[in-house]
Amino acid sequence: MDTISKKSSQLRTSTSQRIIIRTKLEKKYQDYIKPISNIKNNTVTANNSNSSLECAKNRSLEIEILKNKGPISQKPSPTFVSSHKIMFAKKENFSGFMSELTDYEKDEIKFYTEVAYVGKKHNKIEPNPMGKNLNFDNEDGNYRIIKGDHLAYRFEVMAFIGKGTFGVVCECFDHKYNERVAIKILKNKKCFHRQGNIEINILKVVNENDESNAHAVKMISNFIFRNHICLVFELLFCNLYEYLKLNNMQGLKIKLIKNFVQQILQTLKYLESLMIIHCDIKLENLALVSSTSNTLKLIDFGSACYQYDKIYTYIQSRFYRSPEVILGIPYTNSIDMWSLGCVIAELYTGKALLPGDSEKNQLMLIVELLGLPPEYLINKSPRKKLFFNKDNTFKYSTFTDSRPLIPGSRIIDWPDNHIWDFVKSCLHWDPEYRLTPAQGLYHPWLQYQRKVTLPKIKIKLKHKINDKFK
Repeated sequence: MDTISKKSSQLRTSTSQRIIIRTKLEKKYQDYIKPISNIKNNTVTANNSNSSLECAKNRSLEIEILKNKGPISQKPSPTFVSSHKIMFAKKENFSGFMSELTDYEKDEIKFYTEVAYVGKKHNKIEPNPMGKNLNFDNEDGNYRIIKGDHLAYRFEVMAFIGKGTFGVVCECFDHKYNERVAIKILKNKKCFHRQGNIEINILKVVNENDESNAHAVKMISNFIFRNHICLVFELLFCNLYEYLKLNNMQGLKIKLIKNFVQQILQTLKYLESLMIIHCDIKLENLALVSSTSNTLKLIDFGSACYQYDKIYTYIQSRFYRSPEVILGIPYTNSIDMWSLGCVIAELYTGKALLPGDSEKNQLMLIVELLGLPPEYLINKSPRKKLFFNKDNTFKYSTFTDSRPLIPGSRIIDWPDNHIWDFVKSCLHWDPEYRLTPAQGLYHPWLQYQRKVTLPKIKIKLKHKINDKFK
């Protein structure tokens, strides 16, 4: 067997393995993840054809294709704009753009019943059986995004929005419905498959019960592509951290902060009614709907959980992390209120209130601001030995810059004392004494709030666009 034939054989073997893995993953999450053809309004175009099943049989694969539910729509008449932009082609019309597909995609596309976009051949990743996930993933398990390439033969990758421990988010154009969307692509790792399952479940509950679509980002749908769970969201403008940067990291006006806080409290109250804890309230997860609106939506439910089904003991971004999480004490919705207090302070001053550079340093900053925690909380902590001596005194007395730590010595002197009173009410050591979302809405600081509009900022926000995102 020559070298080329050998490589081709390896690729086909890896392709078979990949499709088996993909099918197992789809079957595992079929209660939560819809096939791509079911992405909106329960619209279904066709059941998987016999040719797909025949293809699977010829490859000796143990494949069970997910069947779409609902009525079969009438066969559309596809219009070919070019060889890479297709207006909704059905399987029998795929031949018109096969020249733009890699050999791998010519095989893969047989498992799709409809195609809206395929991209240009020179904008694609060449599969490699020696690469991670056939070379579709980088070393971290992130999907390797290329500008102009497709996701699931429907979405065109337009721009990179951001990344995190979960994976990446990119702006895409949905060629089926002609709209811009944001797609969150989770890492191809078991722990993120599990967490993706939970996130989808929680988002469905949040969206289905939110008739006004006013609290949380709307998840349009979800699908699996090349072993990655993908979540399709409405595209929002920018998050509050980006907004602060556009404002040169200057604190915002009180009226605008009040408006934002009222919306966040309404959202937290709504989540509390569903027994959901967000677990990651921060500026980056609060997004403006548009450049001309002051409407906020809560995003990124990747760490969220139900009050009665907590999966992780260590959550929240460090600057916004509550003391009970640091100390390993069981937590409730009150951790979101602690984070909100930190968010308000940052919106007011333009700087993080508790910018710890480590877990130890974070707790030291809290002690400097609030004093030592009550002994009954210290005694509850399974991590007590890390931070406290046997007599419950704090282990650390000096910051890394040699500054002495004096518990409760930090004085907050803001021109508006009312806002600090609200923040302080969110930052009690004991979560039982913190404001609840409902109480916060009736706090004197938020009374008599007038309607405000966003101040005009000349700089336009543009998502970073690269040809390749490694």
